[in-house]
Amino acid sequence: MKILLIHNEYLIKGGEDTIVNNEKKLLQKKGHKVKLIIRKNKNEIKSILDWFSILKNLSSSKKSVTILENYFKKNEIPDIVHIHNLFPLWSFSILKFFKEKKIPIIITVHNYRLLLDKIKFFDNNYYKYGLFKNSKIITYIIAILFNKNKEYLKYVSNFIYYTNFQKNIYENLGFDKKKSIVKKNSLQMKRSYIKWNYRDDIITYVGRLSPEKGPHTLLKAWKIWGKDAPILEIIGNGNEDIKLQYYKKKNLLANVIFCGKLTYEKVQKKIEKTKLLIIPSEWYEPFGLGIFEALSKGTPVATSDSGSLPSLVKYYKLGFSFKSKNENSLLKKVKSAWLDKKYLETLSKQARNTNKFYTPLNNYKKLMSIYKKAININKKDYFK
Repeated sequence: MKILLIHNEYLIKGGEDTIVNNEKKLLQKKGHKVKLIIRKNKNEIKSILDWFSILKNLSSSKKSVTILENYFKKNEIPDIVHIHNLFPLWSFSILKFFKEKKIPIIITVHNYRLLLDKIKFFDNNYYKYGLFKNSKIITYIIAILFNKNKEYLKYVSNFIYYTNFQKNIYENLGFDKKKSIVKKNSLQMKRSYIKWNYRDDIITYVGRLSPEKGPHTLLKAWKIWGKDAPILEIIGNGNEDIKLQYYKKKNLLANVIFCGKLTYEKVQKKIEKTKLLIIPSEWYEPFGLGIFEALSKGTPVATSDSGSLPSLVKYYKLGFSFKSKNENSLLKKVKSAWLDKKYLETLSKQARNTNKFYTPLNNYKKLMSIYKKAININKKDYFK
């Protein structure tokens, strides 16, 4: 099968970039011809003038169409197009382009940008869908511009969601239930389990340092915990880095260590040796790949109760949850678990079997089922 993957990479890489690369490697390993076209913010947005140009073309990008036209002059037509991210460089105009080429389209929904124009602007939960530049107003304006040609979504064969929670939100806001598919990701890593007694007495946070990820709530909890708190390693970078480091310095949080951005391999080694991964997200995380990467290594996970996160750890009884945006709840739950090392060790042993639920083979079979169905329906539509 000939598969074309389309993606927009943000300045700060995240879980969706890992998913794109993993699925590309998986499909290639199975013998498919896979091409990946990535547009990167760091290459195309370097000045305020670039931003004005992006805003001007946010709903319909001639540059995107030109890129694809030039691509097809040198490459054969794929059997299917799988889009992972359109915002902000691609725009909905490419959906119309692929429709005219009679190529079926699949979209994996990694975030909530496709429906932000439908969220009530004054809703107290608006921030949970992911704010752009940490601003409600900017987010709303961007959402309106980006979704101007939203009618082109009718050309999409299927939307892939990670959880029923995410799927239900989209469907409740008007997305076609017949086109909805829930597909979990796979864990494509070597199984590695370090025994409890050989692990470091450390709690670890991995993720972007941005408000919706909850790092401020995390540091507030450590401030309350005081000098007896365990070492907290914070891995990642982001636009809140300076503020968080200042908070640490101001409150003398000697047991908080900022590791900065690490390679994927180094992050995995950190997760292998920690005794608890903490995810204090304050928005509706679409999936939380880091949860399953940790569990597959036998590392227990503590999450906020936002969105689908608590169900991901409670279903397999491999972690626990605390109230989102509530440092006192976070402290109470995490401290209680930390002082009961037998509890965490039991969770660790139970987590070792996570891999069998998220195998690459299961992911591949699901992808093929989605692709083949979309291709067959597309052929029928054009030969009626």
